[in-house]
Amino acid sequence: MKFDLSGFTAPEGFPAEALENPELLAYISDIGDKQLAVHTSDHAEKMESATTAKAIAEQKIDDIQVKLNTAIAAGTGDADIDKLRSQLAKQKEESALEYRGQIDAIKAENDTLKKDGETTKQRLEQTELKHFLSSGLSEYNEKYPAVDIRAGGGAGDFLIEKSLASWKKSESGKYKAYHDDGTPMTGAEGPITRADFFAALRDKAETSFCYNQPSGGGATGGSGGGAGEKTMTRSAFSKLPPAKQSEVAKTHTFTDG
Repeated sequence: MKFDLSGFTAPEGFPAEALENPELLAYISDIGDKQLAVHTSDHAEKMESATTAKAIAEQKIDDIQVKLNTAIAAGTGDADIDKLRSQLAKQKEESALEYRGQIDAIKAENDTLKKDGETTKQRLEQTELKHFLSSGLSEYNEKYPAVDIRAGGGAGDFLIEKSLASWKKSESGKYKAYHDDGTPMTGAEGPITRADFFAALRDKAETSFCYNQPSGGGATGGSGGGAGEKTMTRSAFSKLPPAKQSEVAKTHTFTDG
């Protein structure tokens, strides 16, 4: 039985860990190759059959040509020679129309199926990557709750689409993020995490609108802030590195500015 996972979207509440199960990811990665192999094998058989039929037709042409050459050399009558020439022309025409056309049609169909198979594989790989990044959105929200991703409105989907080109699977089978020049993106402890990757998008003009701003507060009546209270302007907060933002978000309240 074959399964086509193209366009698969996990239902709401589907556990992220299930999508990241190594066996599932390996299956998704392999299914495109298997489907392509089936098409390739089927058309290889058709090509072999057509090639054999073509060889038989060409042998018939050769046989008639030999008879014609023999008749000419022996000085057989013009009627017999003309008959052989007519048979030769007819056989060549049939070969060109039937067998060569058949082979060309099979080649064209095979090329189309190969292209479709590659497209399916790419779609499956992109589906896998989208699930990987979707889990990263949750990791980001847990790490940076004060500036989490806006709920609804497609903010999460927009961030995922903007991130697809940056993440590629390494030879070890793990996804890593890369800059436009091909160099790996790094964080405090090696390759950048999904959470900090999305934190970096918060400072980009084209994606900043996807995030909630730090909430204000902390005022206590006319006496101002309470004892020991820490405040910070939102503009100052936005300039902090992601790791520091995570720490500050838990201990400060924010003001405009």
